[in-house]
Amino acid sequence: MVENSGIWTTMLIVPEGMSPGKQTLEFVTVDGLGKVGLNTVWLNGQRSTSHPYGPHFIPDDEAIPIEITVENSPPLFNIPSPIKYTRPESSTTVVFEVEILDSDGITNARANLGVFAPLSAQTGWVVMNDNGINGDAFPGDGIYSVELSLRTSTPIGTHEILIQAIDGFDVATPITPVSVIVVEESSLVPSLDSDTLSSSVLIVILIGFTMVAGISVFFLMRKGKDKEYLEDRFGFE
Repeated sequence: MVENSGIWTTMLIVPEGMSPGKQTLEFVTVDGLGKVGLNTVWLNGQRSTSHPYGPHFIPDDEAIPIEITVENSPPLFNIPSPIKYTRPESSTTVVFEVEILDSDGITNARANLGVFAPLSAQTGWVVMNDNGINGDAFPGDGIYSVELSLRTSTPIGTHEILIQAIDGFDVATPITPVSVIVVEESSLVPSLDSDTLSSSVLIVILIGFTMVAGISVFFLMRKGKDKEYLEDRFGFE
């Protein structure tokens, strides 16, 4: 606390969990004789040396409440990137996870699964949970989960899942899109017309064909020389 020209100023630290909106502050004051008082208003009157109550009297005609406004921000998403799944050979479920941060707590988190919604479920928003069920790994760790349906018919490429969360004071995030990539299951022997066939793989294949061709030519030439020798030896020319 610092005094400046008779006016005391202080630095206020707002603790986590304080309710948003206008909050009244209470100050403890002690005079020179040790008298303690509690104040929630600031008297804006001006002292006057000619005042009948004396030069130290402060008029209370204008009492201003000592208040602060606590603002609140929506929850924050910690989204892993990139999110990638391999399209399976048979339908299965995978767990989609998002860490949601807010000191006021999370009252609701939801997701619109898009192409990953189960066929039997209605399209729209579903609840994400942090209670250790339906794929959630650990309850209460701030990581909210929901199960996605991954099918053989799920299109290859990039898709979007929409997410939204609301904190303990009903402040909601905007609807946030999350990109999810679905890729084809990789093959140990890629086809020649595959878009994923790299130049290094092509070089290895070409070297292999060259070695096989060279060995074949060597044995054919060796066989030809042996045949020529046998024909000369037995006079078949």
